[in-house]
Amino acid sequence: MSEISEALLEMYYFHPIKDAIESVLGKKINRIYKPSPQEEAWLGFDQAWVNDQISEEDFYEMIKERADKKSKPPYKKDRYTYIAFLLQFKVVEKKERIIRSWKGGKLSFRIPPKYTTPYYRSPLKTEPSKTAKYAQHNLLYEINKKFKNFGIYYACPMLFEQKDIFVPKVDLDKLILVDLDSAPSPYKKKWRKYNNHHIMFQDTTGKGMKWCSRPQKGTSFSSREWIEQKVVNSQLDSEGVLALIKDLVEFEKDISLDKKANNLIDFFEYRKFISCLKILEIDNEDVSKETRVKLSDKLLPVKEDIIKF
Repeated sequence: MSEISEALLEMYYFHPIKDAIESVLGKKINRIYKPSPQEEAWLGFDQAWVNDQISEEDFYEMIKERADKKSKPPYKKDRYTYIAFLLQFKVVEKKERIIRSWKGGKLSFRIPPKYTTPYYRSPLKTEPSKTAKYAQHNLLYEINKKFKNFGIYYACPMLFEQKDIFVPKVDLDKLILVDLDSAPSPYKKKWRKYNNHHIMFQDTTGKGMKWCSRPQKGTSFSSREWIEQKVVNSQLDSEGVLALIKDLVEFEKDISLDKKANNLIDFFEYRKFISCLKILEIDNEDVSKETRVKLSDKLLPVKEDIIKF
């Protein structure tokens, strides 16, 4: 039995993840929703980091409404203009022995052909618990498919003993995020729910990640890489910011906020704009401070002291 539990890993990474999320969404606009064990069985995730435009109760109800594979619009709760990051923590096992394929009864399992020892794996929950209608993996797959402005990940820390957490500083490179965008459909015939499904890694960097039991290439990265790759670090000049604001104001005239959120705002493009507002320093007499704050508040719930002028 592992010395480390999912609950311990969540606690260990709470503050580093909080800092990382704030680097994307901005300080003071985050909320974290932590479902109870009973609620998690119906929601599929450990943590939801969101900006504060929706209550926890409404957030859970909205997820449940769409998590059903058969659900179709119109939905009762059809407004989700915020951004959310959903994490499901997994305990990773270090394996020193290779059996390329294994069958027993109805179960089967295959290890990627080029994998060598040691390799690392984390089991997926592909059958419903006694208190849930759907399997955890299926729930996350459905949520990822139906909420394009969400980022949904399995969080797989490369920590294997309790001594690994007693270090002076938390290493974000050891927290590997597996993107649900790369997950195979659990509804295909090749995906048998009773098979021994795992997330597989060749090494602790997360490179060469595979979805198994039938090996399929997936997407994974360290949390630090995620910040560097997905968060925009470039800085616009004042003319670029003014042009961006002008385009967004025109955009507001053409389409309602609900339609924007549902159809047109790509998750990473929206996050790019948030990053710009957070880091930019606007120095132009044509735009008053009062006007800038008003425009910012219209687009997202940013506090005045977050934006530098």
